Amino acid sequence: MIRHEYETIYVTRPDIESDKQARIDDKLKGIVENKGGELFMFEQWGKRKLAYPIRRSLQGSYQYMHYAAPADLPVELERNMNLEDSLIRYITVRLNENVDVDVVRAGAEAAQAERVQRLGLSLGAESADEGDQDDVTEDAKDTKDTKDAKDTKDTKDTKDTKDTKGAEGAGKAKKED
Repeated sequence: MIRHEYETIYVTRPDIESDKQARIDDKLKGIVENKGGELFMFEQWGKRKLAYPIRRSLQGSYQYMHYAAPADLPVELERNMNLEDSLIRYITVRLNENVDVDVVRAGAEAAQAERVQRLGLSLGAESADEGDQDDVTEDAKDTKDTKDAKDTKDTKDTKDTKDTKGAEGAGKAKKED
């Protein structure tokens, strides 16, 4: 059977109860496994701020699935996602075509082990969410510091340009008199 490698990320409403979230997660994992797919990795990334409001929500709870499956499985998975009122967004990406499942599984396990080591996490879901949040927070701080430094430089350049234009403008005004 030909299998392709996929990633699916879906966002649920942040205010749903944990048992309903677990029911949705189990349902989607079951679809992957029952339709001939193999789930390599499932991660709950936790609540994050959305880039823009979706269905009046400013935050969402993110989940990530990495799996190999026949080509018709993502269509069935997305059909079931459309039926869930608590899901506000999802995206499925085909990473590779006609993959060897054993090779992909080994690569997924190595990537997860590297991420655990890099972030100093345990394999528990709660610890992974906290560690990922800290990592995102540090990245955000670094990005903000870089942006602040750039903004300061841009402001200084703009002031220099204004001063130059001001001197040229003053010179032209004197010549006209």
